[in-house]
Amino acid sequence: MILDGSVDPFQVWQDAERYLTLGARTYSPFCNIMDVAKRHRPQDGDRTFELESFWLSYDIGSYIANGVHSELHDLYRQADRFLFVVHPDVLAMPGLHLGSLLEGTLRGPAVEVAPSANVRTVFVTRIDGKAVASHFLKLHYPRRISRFFRPLPLEDIEVQLWSTRQLANVGLAVFPDVGGGVLGSAPSEAWGYIVREATPANGRGLRYAVPLFALYSRDIRSPSDPILLAQLSQTGHAPALIETIVRGMIQMWITAVSKAGCLIEPHSQNTLFMFSGADDSWQVAYRDGGIYADPPICLNGGAVSGRPPIDEIGRDVQIPREQLLSLTYDTFLGHHALAYLSRSVCATFGIKSSFMPNLAKSIFSELGGHELGLPATTFAFDDKLYLNEEFRLLDTEQPPIWR
Repeated sequence: MILDGSVDPFQVWQDAERYLTLGARTYSPFCNIMDVAKRHRPQDGDRTFELESFWLSYDIGSYIANGVHSELHDLYRQADRFLFVVHPDVLAMPGLHLGSLLEGTLRGPAVEVAPSANVRTVFVTRIDGKAVASHFLKLHYPRRISRFFRPLPLEDIEVQLWSTRQLANVGLAVFPDVGGGVLGSAPSEAWGYIVREATPANGRGLRYAVPLFALYSRDIRSPSDPILLAQLSQTGHAPALIETIVRGMIQMWITAVSKAGCLIEPHSQNTLFMFSGADDSWQVAYRDGGIYADPPICLNGGAVSGRPPIDEIGRDVQIPREQLLSLTYDTFLGHHALAYLSRSVCATFGIKSSFMPNLAKSIFSELGGHELGLPATTFAFDDKLYLNEEFRLLDTEQPPIWR
């Protein structure tokens, strides 16, 4: 991909998600597992496809919102019905839970989408043949993608609507999850989708956004193109750009933990890099409301509506807090993101391999990271696959590299 300013920013984002992936998908032995039909895959599938959609009455489902004003609600919610969307691979699953409720319901309009890197989050391009405001849908997908199956039950929808508002309230640049459609009503059975804005809360109005991995990965369509990191640093501002990214990611994680009580997962897919083309117009942003909540902090400044719906450490999640802190910082932010960026920085600019780890340690200490109670060693997932959302953490017995 060559940045020349002539391509629509949203198209740049779509292409970055799908094609700037060469060299990025090696962080886990399971990262290339993708139980999805070929035509719906991001790298080698169709540029767009249509979701299955239905008009549902409020007696068999609901549309919920998190209280944030959004014009996107009008696309999916009406006075007597709401639009329910399903990934075509999921609707085709035998014995789809609650799928019988969709039988005989009125079919909805064509919802044209393009896949993102994680498959089940899609860019919405058109509804009923008409262009709509840029936004995303995060879909129910109870099939394995990478390490986990990806269902989206009502409980998860509620916590993600809650958490992105919580993160925005403490000043983070986060892409808000503003609403969602739900099939069924029982918390343990209902499932649906989430509507996500394409403009971040607390953003600086920058023109472009790409996932962090797009900065250091090569284009699978044109591997000889210079990486985006090099293109954005042609005027000799590489050190400033690198510090902006490292400081932005670490500050974002520490703020989320210490002020919002949210253990975000800032790996290279959830972390977004925003820029306008100018040398110093950069910002790190975050997407995805799937978090672990730290109750004592959640209930202090920044809380949006009392206790988080689920996923409280010590109530819903029994893994010790310090291990989850290490997982989200050392593994997701460090191993899955900064380590890749560091290798690219060294190869591209001839900077010493110790530069980024030393910079990260300095920033982590400066911002008070050592006060958060991370363990002396680092924790990561073990190398086994489990059913559904199960996982185990392993003490690597390795000292931290990025703090």
